Amino acid sequence: MDIFFDSYQLRKTRVLHTISSENRSFTIAEIAEKIHTSAVTVDKNIESLIHDLEEIDSKSHIIRLNTPQRAVYFEKHSSFSTKMLKKYYMKSSLAMKLLLDIFNTQFTDIRTFSSKNFLSTTIVYRKVNALEEYLQQFQLEWDFSANFELSGTEMNIRYFYLTLFWKCYDYYEWSFSVSKEETEQFIQLIEKIQGHSLDLVMKEYYAVWFGVLAQRITQGHFLKEEIANIKILKKVDLLLYDDILEFLSKFAPTETDVEGLQNEVAFIYLIAYAFEYRPNFQERMGAKRFQLIDAFLGGKITDSTVYFIDQLEKWTSVELSIKEYDSLYLNLINIHLQSYFFPETKEVGQSNFSHLNESVDLFFDTFFENLLKELKKNQQLYDIYKNEKKLKQQYKLIFSDLLKIDQHLPEIHLTIFSKMGKNHLNYYKKILASVWSEPICISGEKEPKTDLIISDDFYETAEFYQDCSTVIWNEEPTPRDLNEIKQVLTDILIEKARAVFYLPKEDEAN
Repeated sequence: MDIFFDSYQLRKTRVLHTISSENRSFTIAEIAEKIHTSAVTVDKNIESLIHDLEEIDSKSHIIRLNTPQRAVYFEKHSSFSTKMLKKYYMKSSLAMKLLLDIFNTQFTDIRTFSSKNFLSTTIVYRKVNALEEYLQQFQLEWDFSANFELSGTEMNIRYFYLTLFWKCYDYYEWSFSVSKEETEQFIQLIEKIQGHSLDLVMKEYYAVWFGVLAQRITQGHFLKEEIANIKILKKVDLLLYDDILEFLSKFAPTETDVEGLQNEVAFIYLIAYAFEYRPNFQERMGAKRFQLIDAFLGGKITDSTVYFIDQLEKWTSVELSIKEYDSLYLNLINIHLQSYFFPETKEVGQSNFSHLNESVDLFFDTFFENLLKELKKNQQLYDIYKNEKKLKQQYKLIFSDLLKIDQHLPEIHLTIFSKMGKNHLNYYKKILASVWSEPICISGEKEPKTDLIISDDFYETAEFYQDCSTVIWNEEPTPRDLNEIKQVLTDILIEKARAVFYLPKEDEAN
């Protein structure tokens, strides 16, 4: 989101990132070399950062050291993160002030806004134009008619502001008119829909959702498009439906009728499910939840999830336990809801939170790209799967949480031989742990399952090296040795993944 930062602020964040990366002092010249700018510029950035850190009360300080090399040391408080500084810059940015004024209906015209912020109209128009590409990610654009505002569906406008405020405001630290008590009531309604208590992060997330939602409803902005079958929602969950309706009516203009709010109730159910992620879901989805989900798109969401699992079973040999299947099913339902109703963006949703090995992560990139090609051949469900980039990342997220080596992927078996004898085995295990985080079975004897032999010497017996890879390293392994072993282990893991996750060739698919 560089659109919210000027070049000066971006350079200051790079300076801060550099001096906070290690617990030591840095010379001005060293910092300048690392961020590719002049020492004079860095010196000015340091001086400005000292002031900025005081402004945000970070409890962290930049200390100038009295040395010939003109060094600085960053005294970091345990609670400090560079995100605090980025939030500070973002909240004070021209783009944020402009969008916040529009959100609060305080924007009248460019000239008045420019005057209020002591800027020329040219600078403001330049920023308005620069924001166009960012708005397009949410399928929005500027409306330059009498009321200068955002143009697009109400759902996309809400999603845009959710994303904006979620990135720069903390719990209750925003300009919404809702109270803490009202926010807690909303969170309780979300918890009732989901059937479990929210953790702190998700409470904050839904608090921001509520701030945006309540403000838009108060201003008379309602969803025009019907997003769910209201009759089904009322039939299946009447008591909670009525509670949500009564709660939302407090924020609507007095002339609003009940029917005008029914779609807003459906929207609460939608965001409760679409943004719920539960990797450790340990129960069966109840009939009530199935019925509520089927109120959206006439059951297509459930159908798309069943079809995904059918295709997964067709093109993989993964065997899931009942609990794993239940967890996969619930999260796929929610992901497909989010993918259909909310636009694909570079900034929103799970990007790559996969914690798989980098090369294995790329393997799953390709796998899910191919799987989505298969899924989109189903014309009835094409609209569910068309948000390909977003779905691919979220599928990877699920599987990086779900898959376990030695349960779903075969474990790598490694044998270590050393002239120093088996008493060095534990020492080498610790060294390997510094470059390889995936589960691995290490022994001092070659076994039928051995995938890789590591040795500090070469043995002449040819049979010794048959049927597995071999790496000869130094008695004291060097960084080059460890990089080679990491690559070999990665290649072995990918081969094991290919044996479990496979897709047909083009001629086989047709």
